[in-house]
Amino acid sequence: MRIENAYPVSSGEYNSRIQQSRSPRSGETAEGTEESKVRGSSRSGAAKQPGELTEEEKKELETLKETDRKVRAHERAHLAAAAGISISGAQFEYQRGPDGVMYAVGGEVNIDTSPVRGDPQATLEKAQKIERAAMAPVDPSPQDYKVAAQARQMAAEARIEMMKQTQSEGSAAADASSSALGQPFGQEKQQQGQILDITA
Repeated sequence: MRIENAYPVSSGEYNSRIQQSRSPRSGETAEGTEESKVRGSSRSGAAKQPGELTEEEKKELETLKETDRKVRAHERAHLAAAAGISISGAQFEYQRGPDGVMYAVGGEVNIDTSPVRGDPQATLEKAQKIERAAMAPVDPSPQDYKVAAQARQMAAEARIEMMKQTQSEGSAAADASSSALGQPFGQEKQQQGQILDITA
């Protein structure tokens, strides 16, 4: 499902390390995506016991295990830093290994990146949190860097809006102060003038 004003913070760079993994096509369900990956990656047929694996399959299995570990750690880091702005939990793409076990080869966490309407201060704080969430993993992906850059842009726009509000409030306060001080001052001058006229 497409979520407006949300961007996946993902570990998609790992996908390129596993030849059979791919991004889901539009309209595919999670189950359909997984099944197609399993069919595409079952080159060796039925699952094998560790002692039955060839050297090539052993290397593939080690790569899958390492990728699974890194992908899950990557997404956990995103989730931990995205508390309050995450729209979904970690979503993973899987590939079946030669041992018949499913391993995560890619993942993403969807976060809300919409500004807080009418509140630039809250928008600034949210943008800073988005950037922290995007850059939380030790190995940010290209998508993570993209989300972080968008968050910095949102923060910059929020700061500009805050400056405008401060200037506007300062101008209004100065006008009010001038108006409040000006009236008594004018009346005093007028009264002084009247007194001078009387005593002349």
